[in-house]
Amino acid sequence: MNKKRCLNCKGKFSPNKHIANQKYCSKKRCQNARIKKWVERHRHNEKYKANRREIHSRWLNNNPEYYKKYTKNVSKKTRTPKTDAEKPILKLLVGKNVLANLQKAKIVDCNCRLILTRGKVIKD
Repeated sequence: MNKKRCLNCKGKFSPNKHIANQKYCSKKRCQNARIKKWVERHRHNEKYKANRREIHSRWLNNNPEYYKKYTKNVSKKTRTPKTDAEKPILKLLVGKNVLANLQKAKIVDCNCRLILTRGKVIKD
């Protein structure tokens, strides 16, 4: 197989047979450079942007309920727990005045139930 020289690191590499005209090797920094160059080339290209907007609007017309379903699913996953039973449990082993220090540090105000014990860990 013919070796090629990478445009970024100038090292030699064997091109992937499935990628026509491969110009960058598979190293992470070289792939990042390739992507960065591609983004810069398309960033100010108004024709490219107009084409992407057209494709997106066409897709949106074919899938009108997508964003409603998506936001509904995301809000279910990220919503704030309403009851103590829904909150995750944070178990802490405490000594004297730990609760006061936690309240000062505002750790107690997090979205979790605290089980504070003296010397023992309580199992659920």
